[in-house]
Amino acid sequence: LAVDNALAYLTAGLARGDIRHSLIANGNPSNGSSTPTFYNKNLGLAYGVGLEHRVSDRYSLRVEYLGAVWPTQTVSTNGGSRYDQKDRVSFLSLGLNLHY
Repeated sequence: LAVDNALAYLTAGLARGDIRHSLIANGNPSNGSSTPTFYNKNLGLAYGVGLEHRVSDRYSLRVEYLGAVWPTQTVSTNGGSRYDQKDRVSFLSLGLNLHY
C-alpha cells in the first residue's frame, strides 16, 4: 500500500532453517559425546511486515519485522526421554536505502 512517500507491505513465504539444539540439564551441558543434539531442517513459514518512507530523491528509511516458525518436532534421546521442540525466530531491522 503506497501513500505519498510511504510504502507499507506484508510478506510471506517458505523458510528453511538449519537449526541445531543441544540438551542442557540442570544448567550444565552433558559432558563429551553424550550431549544429545537435535536438528530441525524442516520447511516452515516466514512472514513479515514493513514500512518504507522516502525522505529524499535518493534515500529512504525503512523498518521491517520478519519472523519464521517451524512445525513442532518430537525428539527422543538414547535414554528414552522425549522432548517437543518448537522453533521460532524474529528479526527487527532498520535501514537506510540508497536509490540510484
